[in-house]
Amino acid sequence: MLQDHAHITTDLDGEALSERVLRHARFEGVRFSSCVLSRAALLQCELEDCQFVDCQLDGLSFAHSTLNGVRFERCRLMGVDFSAADQLLIEIEFDRCLMDHTRFASMALKRMVFQACRLKEADFRDSKLERARFPGCELEGAKFSGADLSHTDFRTATGLAFVPDRVKLKKTQIELEAMLTLAAKMGLKVSLG
Repeated sequence: MLQDHAHITTDLDGEALSERVLRHARFEGVRFSSCVLSRAALLQCELEDCQFVDCQLDGLSFAHSTLNGVRFERCRLMGVDFSAADQLLIEIEFDRCLMDHTRFASMALKRMVFQACRLKEADFRDSKLERARFPGCELEGAKFSGADLSHTDFRTATGLAFVPDRVKLKKTQIELEAMLTLAAKMGLKVSLG
């Protein structure tokens, strides 16, 4: 039974917890499979070495919670505000997730992996994304103003757009098509030959 202040170590399968509020719970090594936590709130909770697989998490709140070693696979995370979580996001991975309108503003996201995720209109403003990877991601409308994109790998991402003088770039990796789009936004005409 999920309740405030609980220490949960058993897997959860098919749980319907929409709009549920849970405070000060500790989830350790829990696999959430096909769970629905839309508009739920995990407030001041600890999630360590957990997996969310095929879950619906739209609008889920992680306010003041700690996430460590958490993996999201094939989940819907539309509109989730990760910036409300504590800044201790370590070894978090997103794989094939729908993450439109998610918010990661002003967060330390070094080495974060977003694998084949849709991140339309996601907010990464003022985040530290050094060495983050976005293989196969859709980034249409994602906001990166003020972000540190040093060594970030965008090589197979699509829809990437940012104003180069408003982000920190150092050995950032992007595809040629994205580079041409950025050059056009800066008013540059590029010829290849």
